Amino acid sequence: MLAAAFAVLAFVAEPAAAGEGIVLELNKVAVRDDACRLTFVLNNESDAAFSEFLLQLIFFNDQGGVITDAAVDFLQVRPQKTVVRYFDVPELSCPALAKVLLNDVAACSPPAPGGRDCLDLIQPSAHGDVDFYK
Repeated sequence: MLAAAFAVLAFVAEPAAAGEGIVLELNKVAVRDDACRLTFVLNNESDAAFSEFLLQLIFFNDQGGVITDAAVDFLQVRPQKTVVRYFDVPELSCPALAKVLLNDVAACSPPAPGGRDCLDLIQPSAHGDVDFYK
């Protein structure tokens, strides 16, 4: 039975190791006009380049209720490059925001190296009071 457990663990997708993936930090959340501005720092530590990188985010309040969702387009992601991207979400109240879920990668082109799922490449982190996770 123990051998079977190890066999199952061998097939579980491993997150990207440091230096192989994309570190995506939710760096800042701030009110901007009638929207909530999210500032992300994306650090592509891999040698992979993506001409399209579209993420689906879900926003939660402090009681776990869904506030809204948004698709954020990081445009081109170059290898071994760090970029900062700003996204204004009009339906989102910054003071109500407690957590951001990286729900899915809606578009990732070309596909991740080695046939990996692009979501597996991303290592979310947060700087501040709002949690960012997948």
